[in-house]
Amino acid sequence: LANPERRKTPEMLAAFGDVVDDMLVDHEVYLTTFITKWPGPNSGFAPHQDPSLVDERHFRGVTVWIPLGDTGPVDGVDNGMLRFVPGSHRFSSALRVTDVDRSQVAGHEEAIIERHGVGMPSTAGQALVFDNRVIHYSMPNESDEPRVVLSFGVRPREGACTLMRADDDGTVQIFEIDDDFYIDVLPAENHLYEPTAPPIATIEQGDIGWSAEEFEQLCAAAPVPPGVIRAGEIATAWRDPGVFCALCGSSEHLGDADRSVRNNAQLVCGPCEERLRERAAAEVV
Repeated sequence: LANPERRKTPEMLAAFGDVVDDMLVDHEVYLTTFITKWPGPNSGFAPHQDPSLVDERHFRGVTVWIPLGDTGPVDGVDNGMLRFVPGSHRFSSALRVTDVDRSQVAGHEEAIIERHGVGMPSTAGQALVFDNRVIHYSMPNESDEPRVVLSFGVRPREGACTLMRADDDGTVQIFEIDDDFYIDVLPAENHLYEPTAPPIATIEQGDIGWSAEEFEQLCAAAPVPPGVIRAGEIATAWRDPGVFCALCGSSEHLGDADRSVRNNAQLVCGPCEERLRERAAAEVV
């Protein structure tokens, strides 16, 4: 069967395509998806940046995030509103790969949650549009209802969708890929994908992290926009959901040593890794 997210893409474009055309000139929608945050203390998603989905040396990719219900302090509790670090799209021009172990945000999560992150309340149908470089996250859904969001990526029509691969020598390779790549290939399977064409560029990037002092200075220099909820203004506690496999949800074959940052989107246990490799080998045959 076709991927259900691809089947939904024409319906999403029919509903929102004209709005995107009016707001973002000569841009194209791709990577459509629904995001559900279920109630519970483990439903938070740690501070992170989206990978570079276009060649950001020349273009800028954005995400359109549309909640299907109000988000924020609904009936006095946070149901998982979007939070972000103001101005963080200007903190660095480094390209971002899908490997969470190479995240620039690693090591700064506590500072973001406690001091620098702000919440953006939104109403059903209201679109939040943000640069893929923006550091964003959400706290656990403390309500009794799931928080459902329609989200899609938008890129300039002249800029192809890309996949970034980092090497141990500090270089990043840029590959052009089909628009449906991030729908068909789960984050946990990205490392098994073998590009069929050579990279369009190889970039010398080196160390991309910030020291604690550098990060504090960057955050302090960025203005805080109006209408947001500052860190600490709502008593919502972060709870690390622990380590678990992105595919089967089990922690049985994993430990904290398998994860260097608080994001399980790409973490795969040994048995699932073996099944992925067997499937990939069978598809090649």
